Amino acid sequence: MKNILLCAAFALWAQQTTTYYTGSGHGTPMIPTAQSNLPNAFPPVSVTWTYDPQQEMLNLRLTNNSGKDITAYNVSISRKYSNRSTGNTDGSPTVSEMMEQTGFIHSQMFAAGTIRNQHNPEPKDISDVQAVVDMVIFADATAYVQNDRAFKNIMAMRKGTLMAMQNVDETIKQVLADPLNEEPISQVMTDLISVAFAPQTKLVPLGSRPEDAEGNQQIELQSNLQNLRRMQQAQINERESLTHYAEELEKRIELMKPQCEIAVTK
Repeated sequence: MKNILLCAAFALWAQQTTTYYTGSGHGTPMIPTAQSNLPNAFPPVSVTWTYDPQQEMLNLRLTNNSGKDITAYNVSISRKYSNRSTGNTDGSPTVSEMMEQTGFIHSQMFAAGTIRNQHNPEPKDISDVQAVVDMVIFADATAYVQNDRAFKNIMAMRKGTLMAMQNVDETIKQVLADPLNEEPISQVMTDLISVAFAPQTKLVPLGSRPEDAEGNQQIELQSNLQNLRRMQQAQINERESLTHYAEELEKRIELMKPQCEIAVTK
């Protein structure tokens, strides 16, 4: 039951988390790192690849050999083209289908023993690829990390999401504590807007300040503002609705907390 709830929490997180792709023409350009020359595979997740020149598509096949469910992973790719040019990408995190989605980071967990296919558009003819999953976070709140930057990015995203949910929960409680407030949803939204657009909460580009959890709150805060706006438009009992909303937030918060305190193995 706990795994089902955890998966549901990550699915909700995925809906407001940016998706990043490796490969030209899609998503955010990735930043090369020294991790690109890692071996083709390490124990938790193995990677094989094919290139379809007609579809201009690099196809990666990822197999979860860890024996544990995975909630986030990162793939680093080194490509050699037929014209002898090379291109390196480090997708951090790679989230073509967010599992927590981070940081999706996926709509479903990468279950133990299962396979995921990842498709990356590549207009150039590829002659060789070295791809490695160099960062994995497991559902049991442990992680295998060979790419510190990718790990710091995803943890900042998770901690930012948690901080935002805690801010929303606390704001709702403070507003509901005033029995004379006849428009509590409007007050909650007003208070949250001031937090969402504060300088320290402005959205942080992926990889620019990987440890800045505060800067990763904005997406979650904006999602909650949208939910509150819909709640307000429904013209329902505002106090009752806010109470239920806070209760659901608290369940998500308790599920997220262990995923923000990860035990790392190298």
